[in-house]
Amino acid sequence: MKFIDMIYEVAKMSGMPTTKIGPAVGKNREYVSKIRSAGADPSTANAARMLEACGWKLVALPADKVPPEAMEISPTPTTDDEKADALRRQAEQLRKQAEALLRKADGE
Repeated sequence: MKFIDMIYEVAKMSGMPTTKIGPAVGKNREYVSKIRSAGADPSTANAARMLEACGWKLVALPADKVPPEAMEISPTPTTDDEKADALRRQAEQLRKQAEALLRKADGE
């Protein structure tokens, strides 16, 4: 997932209108939508600030320690091998999320 798509998802989950993220990080109201329409990526510092405005944190973890509720920012795959690897990672992440939901539903 690209970061800008993630910030829209995180904003939706946290109830934060994207028009309030820009001002929360010292930018204008259209900051998030301008990044998306330009196809740009924000700096790491601005990415962290935008996530914090939504109550999330930007962290780095070992690949085998990523919790199921985490969202992963992935580079856009260009080769067939990279695309296959990305799909495998996505399938594994979805499997972990499904297992976590099932455990929660079973009351664990």
